[in-house]
Amino acid sequence: MNQQLLYAGMLLYIAVVLIVGYMVAGRGENPSFLAPFLLFVLPLLPLSYLYFRGTKKREKELFEIFYGDRLTGLGNRRKLLKDIESTPKEQALGLVIFDVDSFGEINDLFGIHGGDGVIRQIGNFLKEFVGREGIGGKEGEYLYRLSGDEFALLFLQAPSEDELLRISAKAVLELSQRRFFVKSNDIRLTMSAGVARSSKHQELYFGANSAKNYAKKERLEVALYDERMNHKEAYKKNLFWLKKLKESILHHRIIPYYQPIVNSKTGKIEKFETLARMIDEIGAVIPPSQFLEVAKKSKLYPEITKTIIEESFKTFAKEPFLFSINLSIKDLLNQKTMDFFFDQLKHYGVASKLSVEIVESESIHDYEGARRVLEEIRQAGCNISIDDFGSGYSNFGYILKLNAKFLKIDGSLIKEIAQDEKSQSIVKAIVYFAKETGLFTVAEFVHSKEVLEKVVGLGVDYLQGYYVGEPLDGRAYFGRPKENQSLGLSSQGRALDWQALMLSSSWGMVQLEQSL
Repeated sequence: MNQQLLYAGMLLYIAVVLIVGYMVAGRGENPSFLAPFLLFVLPLLPLSYLYFRGTKKREKELFEIFYGDRLTGLGNRRKLLKDIESTPKEQALGLVIFDVDSFGEINDLFGIHGGDGVIRQIGNFLKEFVGREGIGGKEGEYLYRLSGDEFALLFLQAPSEDELLRISAKAVLELSQRRFFVKSNDIRLTMSAGVARSSKHQELYFGANSAKNYAKKERLEVALYDERMNHKEAYKKNLFWLKKLKESILHHRIIPYYQPIVNSKTGKIEKFETLARMIDEIGAVIPPSQFLEVAKKSKLYPEITKTIIEESFKTFAKEPFLFSINLSIKDLLNQKTMDFFFDQLKHYGVASKLSVEIVESESIHDYEGARRVLEEIRQAGCNISIDDFGSGYSNFGYILKLNAKFLKIDGSLIKEIAQDEKSQSIVKAIVYFAKETGLFTVAEFVHSKEVLEKVVGLGVDYLQGYYVGEPLDGRAYFGRPKENQSLGLSSQGRALDWQALMLSSSWGMVQLEQSL
């Protein structure tokens, strides 16, 4: 509307100038020398002014769109790279990349608008922080939002590495103490930071990003880049495992291992969790921690999932136990994988025995899509289990929406529960919530007698871990007489004796040796 008024005013102005010019030019036989100016030149002045003003405004808008982040008002990744490139060569720069931990759960729980609100609050916090610290030029001038939950701070005059680490650690600490609000909910956040200092500008961004990834992987608050984080080595390692993975799939050396899950009241094995293992060319057993992340980044991951689905369904179609398989969000949203899942489910008829485990800490970008698939699985007769509960955002409403039947308490809470009172309190709260809502609890990482007795005393329904039984080839477990598959617990859930408890973690290996 304002632009229309501007054009209307401009046309009126030109019309007035033309009329006045015509009147001046029409006086007498010798028109004034001002006539050509009034008739032709003068109208061009406002046109030129408006044109250049509009051009400058458009240039500014395009610059903000191309180099700015509209949500926070900060620069974006392109602006950061431009600022780095425009700095004189050989000038030492410092860069810190911040990554908010488990932010995907905020979007999953509160929606995109709720997540955007938190991002704006984080941006404001960082602006305040650099202002208080007197860094980054003008307020926010060298502060950037790189992606959904990543921010960066550039130092054109880089301080020492120690000073960069100090500033980064202070920002991380202050954010963890800050209260953020989303839809009237008071939440706390944590973040990791990667730090790099270099006069080689082309390596600066890569260095800080590698350090950030290292910090998240090792669960550190801050990490400083060094050559041990070299991407070339990581690239070679990925290629190595990708080659092994292709060979293993080709030669059918991806196989399921089964770990027993024991009823804490009866002491008997009721369920098994299916876990993927790779067998290399010399027969060594390789755990998924070595190859699964590489698989997820390649097109081979669905093949692993399909193998585990088919082999476990085939096994438990003949066995009297309940069992579970792990499906990632990537699996749930892959139409071909899920078509295969339902075909095999119908073929082997194991729906009533099956629990599908999904990881609570995994970010669900398409929450509704995943929820619909999980509801289809539940309608088919399967149960839903939330794996690693307590490692992510742990919103109880989220669990209820998924209609889960089992909560598997994360191993990080169980590992030190015999000594850690905080872990005991959290597990106690989880067990109480589960019992009130009709859910069953499973304690992972039961690795000692003390841990077993503690989780049983807290009322956990099922036990899983190396003390109960390690993951083994199916031949080890399913060749054993069913009446002997008992952990040796009393009806009150107390351990009867040490030998009986140790039996469960030793008989599997003996049986494996006999079967071979």
